[in-house]
Amino acid sequence: QRRVHGGFTGQFVVREVMKLTKKDPTLTWKAAGRNLPKIAQVLTAMAAQTDTPLDTAEDRIVVADCKDPDRMLYMAQQANVVINCVGPYRFYGEDVVRACVEGKANYVDISGEPAFLETMEAKYHEAARAAGLVVVGSCGFDSIPCDLGVDFTKRKFPSELGGVESFLKFKAGREGAGIHFATYECAVHGFANAVELRNLRKRSDRPPLPKPTTRLPKHAAVHRNPFARAWCIPFPGSDRSVVMRTQWFNHHHHHTKPAAVNVYMELPSFLAVLKLAVFGVVFALFTKFTLGRRLLLNHPRLFTAGYVSHAGPTEQQMAGAKFSITFVGTQAAGTPPARLVTRVSGPEPGYVATPILALQAAYAILRDRAMIAQSGVL
Repeated sequence: QRRVHGGFTGQFVVREVMKLTKKDPTLTWKAAGRNLPKIAQVLTAMAAQTDTPLDTAEDRIVVADCKDPDRMLYMAQQANVVINCVGPYRFYGEDVVRACVEGKANYVDISGEPAFLETMEAKYHEAARAAGLVVVGSCGFDSIPCDLGVDFTKRKFPSELGGVESFLKFKAGREGAGIHFATYECAVHGFANAVELRNLRKRSDRPPLPKPTTRLPKHAAVHRNPFARAWCIPFPGSDRSVVMRTQWFNHHHHHTKPAAVNVYMELPSFLAVLKLAVFGVVFALFTKFTLGRRLLLNHPRLFTAGYVSHAGPTEQQMAGAKFSITFVGTQAAGTPPARLVTRVSGPEPGYVATPILALQAAYAILRDRAMIAQSGVL
């Protein structure tokens, strides 16, 4: 039996929407969900935080439940763009995508689940393209900073870019860090169904992306990186997958050459490496079995040393945290030596940066849809 843990990130998207309406009073919006009293409570709280007047919170709400296709369709028909914040997306995301395609609404989400993203492309791309809609996943910290960081590096590179290595650094404040249960739950099911993504790609009939001609340096899974001057491990998130999908799109639509891309995460000490290694082994092993997944989901604090909770990080923890991603671009094979270093930085990634990024992605579609030449699941 699956639990629904929606609303944590969504409440902060609402807060950002209220901030945006102060800059653009022409923007109209509503919040959608299955529990009217809880959504009304969120709207009232966020209105107080942003000093936003609300006549009645209920006027800003569309009641919709993934189990009720008619209500989902009604919700989509009210919108120009829908921001979907309900996860895990492998369980609840498709209902929203289907409703948006049928209801003629553009769509963005904050999914970091490659299998979901590529399944939606396989199932809904043609219908969305025929309807003139854009359906765009991974519009949060997964994976706008990395995707645009690679693209920016490529545009600014003095010659032909051959490869990019990215290094993610996360820094918590004095209050420490926290992760909401829904984020953790997505990771549990993502790792449990990793084979699903491989099989999906094997069945895909779209032409492959040519292999980049440039070879990036090979590193051990755990290594002391000379550029980052820190211990590094491969970043297990969706960043590389999303970047390679973007490169596939640009290659087949704009005839650009793909660059080799590797993504890493910096750790502050070798002790941190050991701690993460122990957690990673246990986590990967337990996700392979039903009983193991049940234990991981029923006892998140135990398995994550208190980092994961149903309450999520506190406002103080979110205010004190920040991230940066450093990109090191190198020249293509056969071209003169060159290197370009760029950096993207921002506030706490999961629940501060992500709502800002998702809203700006939706706002760009709303404001500049005519400038987006392609339609479909992008």
